[in-house]
Amino acid sequence: MAELPPLFLAAFVSPGYLYAGIAATGIPILIHLLARRRFTRVRWAAMEFLIVARQRNRRRIQMEEWILLALRCLAVLAIGSALARPFLSPTGLLSAVGSPVRTEHVLVIDDSFSMGYKSDGSTSFNRAQEAARRLLVAIRTQSPGDTVTLLRMSAADQPIDAGAFLDDARVEAVLAHIDELPITHGTITPAAVLQGVAQTLATAPEVLNAAVYLFSDFQQRDWAGPNVVESTRGAESGIFAPLSRWAGRDRQVRVVLANTGDPDATNTAVTRLQLRGGRLVAGTEAVLQADLVNWGARPATNVEGRVELGGSDGGVRNVDRIEARQKTSVEFSIKPDNVGVGALRVELAPDGLPIDDVRYLAVDVAAACRALVVNGEPSPDPFDDEVLFLTTALRPRGEIFSGIEPVVIDEAELADADLGEYHAVILANVYRLSESAVDALECFADKGGGVVFFVGDQVDPGLYNASLYRNGAGLLPVALDGVVRVTESAHLVATESRHPITRNLLVEGDPLGIDRVAFTTLMGCTLPQSVAAPDEADTGNGSVRVATAFDDETGRPAIVERAFGNGRVVLVLTSADKEWNNWPDHPTYLPFIMELLRYAASGNDQAPDQLVGAPIRLPIDPVLFDPEVLIRTPLFPAEPETRLTAKVAEDGHGLSLVWEDTNTPGVYQFELRRRGGPEEIRMVAVNVDSRESDLAMASEAKLRRAAGDFPIEYVEDAAAAAMTDSMHRHEQWMMFLVAAIVILMTEHGLAWCWGGRS
Repeated sequence: MAELPPLFLAAFVSPGYLYAGIAATGIPILIHLLARRRFTRVRWAAMEFLIVARQRNRRRIQMEEWILLALRCLAVLAIGSALARPFLSPTGLLSAVGSPVRTEHVLVIDDSFSMGYKSDGSTSFNRAQEAARRLLVAIRTQSPGDTVTLLRMSAADQPIDAGAFLDDARVEAVLAHIDELPITHGTITPAAVLQGVAQTLATAPEVLNAAVYLFSDFQQRDWAGPNVVESTRGAESGIFAPLSRWAGRDRQVRVVLANTGDPDATNTAVTRLQLRGGRLVAGTEAVLQADLVNWGARPATNVEGRVELGGSDGGVRNVDRIEARQKTSVEFSIKPDNVGVGALRVELAPDGLPIDDVRYLAVDVAAACRALVVNGEPSPDPFDDEVLFLTTALRPRGEIFSGIEPVVIDEAELADADLGEYHAVILANVYRLSESAVDALECFADKGGGVVFFVGDQVDPGLYNASLYRNGAGLLPVALDGVVRVTESAHLVATESRHPITRNLLVEGDPLGIDRVAFTTLMGCTLPQSVAAPDEADTGNGSVRVATAFDDETGRPAIVERAFGNGRVVLVLTSADKEWNNWPDHPTYLPFIMELLRYAASGNDQAPDQLVGAPIRLPIDPVLFDPEVLIRTPLFPAEPETRLTAKVAEDGHGLSLVWEDTNTPGVYQFELRRRGGPEEIRMVAVNVDSRESDLAMASEAKLRRAAGDFPIEYVEDAAAAAMTDSMHRHEQWMMFLVAAIVILMTEHGLAWCWGGRS
């Protein structure tokens, strides 16, 4: 680094004008000397009287001349000083008189992935680094007695440099640390950032003055969202409250917000992947739905998306237009060939923020979707059997495999069945379930299995409510009221136009639509208070959803469902055979049964994404697997694989493997060693938080509103050197200019007064 100027030069913005003013003070002196007239001495009588008078006033006249000359020199010097723009640095001034007080300059750089947005050849993060470098040099130049602390927002309580006195070597080290800072794939929370800054300052009790500089793109969602503004009730309750509490009465803190983002940023991102049509089965087609969001203020056109399955290209889709700040869904048709775990990957054409243009989904491709069908009313006559039509619809005869493999048992065999071998369990008109069977079904659903109930004349509502509903804590989504005989046939009506089970079957005006099916008997039920609104997005929070209803006089629910743990439970309030309806004779019966099973077997696919930074928790059955697990991150093979030993789960049941290092998005592979058998691969997809993709910037007014009564300074052109200078100095040029005017007026007045007297 170039040699820094001496300390005294740091007191003026343009010290050259000061030197010019000092030199210019010689001009009045030169004029004074030249103005002294040379004369020849001539002695004559009258002159003696004048000489005596002059000697009597000589001292007074010389003093007046020296005073006027000094005022003229001071006026020139004051004008030169004003042009040099002098400023005061509190630290430098105090250190010059021996005071130990100093200022701790805390540089906090936002390293969340939104800072990777690139425009005009540089990213928001690059501009933040450049601004921090300029600021660091300015501090070294203008306030060499101060100290610097460098933080990143992802870990504001873990300083990279703490309390660094800026000698030449340390300046170079801090500059290198700024250059080496990486962008993370995570997000930041302003309240946590400022709490971390306050904690860092609290570790240095000798610090009484602090200047905190926050370099960020200041996303509106984070810094000025509704929750942030509503929580602000003054300096003691806003997001800056930790710094306000640190300052208290004995300390001073100054906060500067340096915005390095792009106010015109545009960004399109993949925010969600969802499989439609249930569990993936090798050799059968499925639909992958990708949600694309245009976070920009202008429409996005010709957005191209590509899907990959296990490294194989699965096709391209093009969206002509996505309106500003709107979402659209794109569907990809995929057909996996191989059985086993794999990864789906959807990628958009790169834009200014490529980090969120990719999203991953770990999938398990099965040889077949295995369904355990529990027959509640078996019969020697196939047409009287409760599940004949059901199993025929699940696997119809023909050369084309439906992808579903049903296995039929009676209700007495359910308690001894190994539910772990199946993806879904269907109970058709089962009279009652033993306590062990109920526990097994709940465990099965909690781990991700699907459970489907068809009712019938053998179902006892009281027994079902006692063992399966249990006031909302059991498997059943609703409490059963009893059998209802319909005077005139009831039909189905849509309550949710987008529900996966019926959205393709309830088509208004279709002569072969499901709304043509006649129901003569149905099972009444009582809905709980917390029922999801029609077409409300499924958040997987356990809310009861009514997929379709009957058009009888009360509009009773026909199909209700809800998430249970990681699985799903669906209740069909009619029979699976023709005892209560003529549905098996209708062409919609087969597709309905298949859609129903696929949806139930898909598990709770609405569960929140595994996000970057959150630990992966993998349950392991110690009876089947060894506790040692081989782990490969998305960076494998560049990053070596790791072996980790699972520990006893927090609930004391089985083992649990916790993997903390999830800072890279992608698919993480866990290889489990089966006892006495081959290894088993499990995959977990980790994605970036799509909320960070919203680059809308908070305005200065909104930031001040979010800060409440806490005083902040806001700077937009953070990379300009003038900005960094203004942060550290209080210019005093006006004082020198006023002094020059006063001096000149004083000199003029004295010259007039004294000249007239003499």
